[in-house]
Amino acid sequence: MPGPLNPEQPPHAQPDQAPAVQSGQLQIPAPPAWFQQFLNNQSRELEIRAKQTEIEAAREQHTFEFSNSALSAQSAYLNNFQDHYTRRFNRLWIFITIVIFVVLFFLGAVILSGNGQIAIELVKAVVYVGAGGVGGYGIAQRKKDVQQQQQQQQQR
Repeated sequence: MPGPLNPEQPPHAQPDQAPAVQSGQLQIPAPPAWFQQFLNNQSRELEIRAKQTEIEAAREQHTFEFSNSALSAQSAYLNNFQDHYTRRFNRLWIFITIVIFVVLFFLGAVILSGNGQIAIELVKAVVYVGAGGVGGYGIAQRKKDVQQQQQQQQQR
């Protein structure tokens, strides 16, 4: 039933009519204005979707480029970090070796000069200082580890 109550037609549409045939050609009536508006809306929507697709593709490309540059920067940083700490570690061991040789040379000179008791007292002092230094270092490292764990737990 055509008319305002028919959901298939808008209320202002005319009832369906058979196309007119004139001079052997089929005459199709012009589409209603709402249909033309629908087609215009669809074409605009397709244009907008094409622009959105271009923007998303550009965003993905920028994200990819940024990720690559971030990875290369991180790789360079880690390589420099490792080189720095390797050199630092090597210098530390060289320093410790030199200190040990100086102490041994000094103890050897004291013993050779005939002052064995002084050499024993020097060895005791070196052992006490060394034990205190190692113990202090261990306590400081433990405190640092506990603080780092607390910070990690607070961040979670």
